[in-house]
This record gives sequence, structure tokens and C-alpha cells, in this order.
Amino acid sequence: MEQPHSGPMAGRTVLVTGGTGGIGRATALGLATMGAHLAVTGRDRGRTEGAAGELRAAGGGQVDVFVADLSCQSEVRRLAAEVLQRRSRVDVLVNNVGGYWTTRHVTADGLERTFALNHLAPFLLTNLLLDRLRVWLTNIIVFGLADWELDRGGPVARAQTPRDRLPAADFRFSQDENDDAIDEVAAGSSRIADWVPTLVDYLYVSVTNSTAVSPTDTMPLSVRAKLLMRVESVAAVITSVLVIARAVSTLK
Repeated sequence: MEQPHSGPMAGRTVLVTGGTGGIGRATALGLATMGAHLAVTGRDRGRTEGAAGELRAAGGGQVDVFVADLSCQSEVRRLAAEVLQRRSRVDVLVNNVGGYWTTRHVTADGLERTFALNHLAPFLLTNLLLDRLRVWLTNIIVFGLADWELDRGGPVARAQTPRDRLPAADFRFSQDENDDAIDEVAAGSSRIADWVPTLVDYLYVSVTNSTAVSPTDTMPLSVRAKLLMRVESVAAVITSVLVIARAVSTLK
């Protein structure tokens, strides 16, 4: 069972290529102690599993193991497909794996091995994993703008209309009820500081709703806000399914 842990990287999924030795292993070890959920790659399963065991002992969190020779492009594609299939998201990609040979070696793809491993592999892996990020970011921006335009009559009304004449709120932010908190928190509340949400706040709502597939610290109040957040959650799930399906298709 995965042990509960905290730290600056808690809740973040980090993929470290070549995480079985050297700089890659040291990087993964540091991230493990910071609470990250790690995924490490290596060419040898036994060595990679051994490194994963050390990382679990150091951080107490989950460590996923992926085995692939990244000098081969078909292996890079397979790795990307497996990562997308097993992980709902990757927050950080550390393209650490690399090598150097004093004599010329040619890969199965007909490429010089140093060039294939040090340059082509990280470029291909990054772009394969970015497919999900691009769609996810589009989802966040579209729904964040929709929330921004919907709430309390829209951005112009929120900026120009006195608070007591604004339409009913569609979302309840934590600042709307912090006036009875400790002084340093209450100082930034809606009642005391006349705080009103900005576009950044609505993008944050969109990020958390899309990632958690549920409201977090900002709650929908109106029917239309609840429907909008449900649509975003469903869209996030469908997006994950479609991206995984595309990733699996790369294996065929």
C-alpha cells in the first residue's frame, strides 16, 4: 500500500528517463524525497526494479517502472503509449537518458546511436506525451473563459458595478467567506478587501475541476455553473480515454 506523504512535489507525476544510475538516479531520488509520484525508465528490468525499490524506500510513494531502449524509435513510441495508458497525466518529464560511444554504432532505424539517443529520443518522447497536454490545456482555457464570462454578470459588470448591485454569484470562492478567519487571511477576503475574482482565478477553477474531475475549493452555486463544471469533467475524462486510445494505436 502506498504510504501517505507530503512535500513540494506531492501529487505530481514525474517521468525520469534513465533513472537507474548516475544523474538520473540522483534526480529521481531527490524528487522521491520531495513527495513526487515517480516513473523511471531503464533498459534492464532487474536494474530498473532495483532502482525503483530504493526510490520507494526513500520517498514512501509509488514508483512506476518502464523498460525501453530509447535509442530505438519504436521503443520510444511504445514507452509513450505505455505511459499514457498507465498514467492519467505527466506533470514533469526529465529527459535524462543519454550516452556516448567512441566508435560508430548504427541503430535498427539506421541512425547513429549517439544522435538517436541524445537528440531524437527526447524530442520524439516529448512530442508524443505533449498530445495530451495540448488537448488538456485547450480544455482548461475554454472552460476557464466560459466561467469568467458567466459569473456575476461577466467581467465588465464585476469591474464596474457596485458589489451590492451585482447579479447573484455563480461560484463561491474561498475569499467570499474568509472574513471571519485569522487576520492575515481575513485581510484578503471579499468583505474586507473588496476582492473580486479575476481571469486567473477562473483558470485555476478550470484546472482543478479538470484534474480532480470534481469541484475543489470553489463551489458552483447556480444550475448553469454546475452544468458547466460537469461538462468540463466529462470532457476531461473523454479526452483521457481518446488520448490513451491514440497512444495504444501507435503500437499497432
